[in-house]
Amino acid sequence: SDERPGAKYYRWEMKGVPVRVEIGPRDLKNNVATVVRRDNGKKETAPLANIVEEVRDRFRFIHENLLEKAAISLKGRIKDCNTLEEVKEKITEGIARIAWCSERECGLSMEEAVGAAILGIPEGELGRGMGKCPACGRETENMAIMAKTY
Repeated sequence: SDERPGAKYYRWEMKGVPVRVEIGPRDLKNNVATVVRRDNGKKETAPLANIVEEVRDRFRFIHENLLEKAAISLKGRIKDCNTLEEVKEKITEGIARIAWCSERECGLSMEEAVGAAILGIPEGELGRGMGKCPACGRETENMAIMAKTY
């Protein structure tokens, strides 16, 4: 086509294509293709004989990279709180984590006081910790996540 390479790259990136495969005259002579990942812009050459496997590998690497970035971003937005006043302050920036005894009445009381929802107790390390439920004062090992829902 008469379209410049930069315009082609941009058009396909806007469509969300995660991997670009470039094959030029020199590449054909050398039996390789250039594979470019959209998530990091990294260019690598791959043999044409197993280009399908190479592209599948790039998809897997992209998936892992995006998942890791999302997990880091999420963890960075979760703020530990000890009081409902802290929760009110922190949920304007993201997500609050606070002790909760898991009693329905306490949860409703906390939600009403803060103006945000308890999204639950996450699995794993994020859902465990020691603290006192701000509604009833009982010691608990459960840490709830609170945030505004839209």
